[in-house]
Amino acid sequence: MGGGEQPPELIGKPVRRVQLAQPQHAQQEQRAPPQHQPQKQRDWQPKRKQQEQQWQSQPRRQSGKQRFDKGLAIQYNRQITQQSSISKIMQLVQAAQSEGALDAINLVAALDRTVQLDKQARSPSGDGVAAWAELRPLSMTLLQKLDSRALVALLRAAAHFGTFSADELKAWQAASSSPLQHAMAIDASNGLLSLSTLAAGSEELKAAVDASLVVRLVQRWLHLVPDMLSLNVSQGLYGAACLGYPFSQQELDLITQQALEDDGRFEVATGTQLFRAWSLLDAAWREWEFGRQQSAVAAASKLQPQALYPGNAAVEEVLRQVPSLGLDAQASSQLLLSVGQLRFRPSAGAAAALVDVYVRCLEKQQYTNNGLRAFLDGCALLGCRLPAAAVESCVEAVACELKAACPGKAVEVGQWVGPGCCSGTAAMEGREEGWLQVDLAVPSLRLVVQVDGPYSVFRNKPEVRLPTALAPDRLLRSWGWHVISVPFNINKQRLTEFLGQQLQELR
Repeated sequence: MGGGEQPPELIGKPVRRVQLAQPQHAQQEQRAPPQHQPQKQRDWQPKRKQQEQQWQSQPRRQSGKQRFDKGLAIQYNRQITQQSSISKIMQLVQAAQSEGALDAINLVAALDRTVQLDKQARSPSGDGVAAWAELRPLSMTLLQKLDSRALVALLRAAAHFGTFSADELKAWQAASSSPLQHAMAIDASNGLLSLSTLAAGSEELKAAVDASLVVRLVQRWLHLVPDMLSLNVSQGLYGAACLGYPFSQQELDLITQQALEDDGRFEVATGTQLFRAWSLLDAAWREWEFGRQQSAVAAASKLQPQALYPGNAAVEEVLRQVPSLGLDAQASSQLLLSVGQLRFRPSAGAAAALVDVYVRCLEKQQYTNNGLRAFLDGCALLGCRLPAAAVESCVEAVACELKAACPGKAVEVGQWVGPGCCSGTAAMEGREEGWLQVDLAVPSLRLVVQVDGPYSVFRNKPEVRLPTALAPDRLLRSWGWHVISVPFNINKQRLTEFLGQQLQELR
């Protein structure tokens, strides 16, 4: 191209860019990815999965420790909670333990279900005692691995079966110090109630209770009260009161208000435990006020017992709700005694309703000696007199037993008797010599049966009869009658044995 010529103008033609050739070693360096790029990590992940699959497919070496199977544990837990037989529950527990599927959840299910079924039996059954004999050492070996729910379940079972040593209680308290600080509402309530039951059953266990642990548990329970069910509130309050924790009036007002919330869970036990807790708190204040005596728990809390009262409105509300829930003899007697111990006198109608409930239980022979003693003490404190219907029901039972024990002999009820073993109109004719009306009489056997009511004996010594009850018996014996005195609270089985023994001695 000459010096004077211009280069041609390139219009609309693409420009081809030529890339210079690089050496071979430079190309290899460019294709090789650096080590920090994620390509090798993506290749490494499937390799690790393959290694895990190969390891799982290989046969495992047998060792002393078994691998825990969570899925199998869930299956066992479902089966345990649905069982209605204690023996089958223990079979499942043994199978879960052998297969390495026994954890705290299954242990809780086994303990709770065993206690529930044993309570339904109304008396400690052989299966329940045998199951507890196996669950007890098993739970103690796993004590350090249990959470708050499992620890409380163990304590509930120990309180129910009543077989827990002081060393076991101390070990339980040492393991529970940290977990109970995070306990749920129901666990805190059950823990307080179970601890109080154990402490009340044995002086050795009462001395072994850790007062500082009780204080921390009560404080945790108080924190949960605002969102708690009424049944759990009453249980926790009663347990804490039995253990001697000194509440303030503000705390008691909050507890009472929550216990009376209409949550559909208010039961007979709720009202009974509220009254018993109120009376215990009042008794603790009296001991402190007059003797400067307080419990170990109160000393550990650094609080002094106070004069507490839930208020007349709360007391009347409980008395209004409880009688309509189907009271039994034990609940009505304890409720009547607790009401009598309060610095409060309920209305005459409320007290009469409790008395009527217990009288109906007496007529059905559904009572215990301790319950009867509590009932009589409550009647005395409230100024209630026992209706004649209670004694009349016992007279009817004695008459039936006498007719069975003396076949062919006339048994006269409410008959007049006099000297010379005369009865009826013959006794009435000799008024100048005296006569008495007796409960039962068998003239052909010269036998008189007198039923001793609650006011025929000393209140603090029910086995000792009053002189006013002994005097008529002496007069009847002087007239030639054989006299048998029967306590009105004797049960039917004991009545048959008692009358048979007395008649045998007369013959």
